[in-house]
Amino acid sequence: MVNWALTAVGFESYDEYAWFADGRATFTILVLLVVWQSVPFVALTLYSALVTVPAELYEAARIDGAGAWCLFRSVTLPVLRGVFGLVLCLEVIWVFKCFTQIWVVSEGGPDDATTTLPVYAYRVAQSLHRYDLQAAASTATVALLAVPLFVYLRQLFRQEGEL
Repeated sequence: MVNWALTAVGFESYDEYAWFADGRATFTILVLLVVWQSVPFVALTLYSALVTVPAELYEAARIDGAGAWCLFRSVTLPVLRGVFGLVLCLEVIWVFKCFTQIWVVSEGGPDDATTTLPVYAYRVAQSLHRYDLQAAASTATVALLAVPLFVYLRQLFRQEGEL
């Protein structure tokens, strides 16, 4: 379907193009899939946070002569900074540990182009029966994911101390 549409608009090189045979194309498809799956969570969370911003803050800023950009920078962003940080941390964690989508679409291939630490850990445990390497890869995943969470929590506690 995609190949037909691309060739119909003039991209003749995509006639019978094997999307999952090329590492870059497979990676691009997986990125689009994971982003598409995260959009509802991010959109609903940010919308929920936006409706909690008090209208009085916007009204006071408008009385002071603030424009749209100034309203966002001076009112919305400071109020929603914690939510932005939370959503960013959760998305980094969820995207980093993405296994199911990668395994179903490409099993980490072609040529390991889409192999992540969770996919590597699964392969090592299932095919080589090297559970020690699988545990090490899983521990490395947890350690790597703890870093952005630690940074976020540290910043959050600092902000709470200022209040």
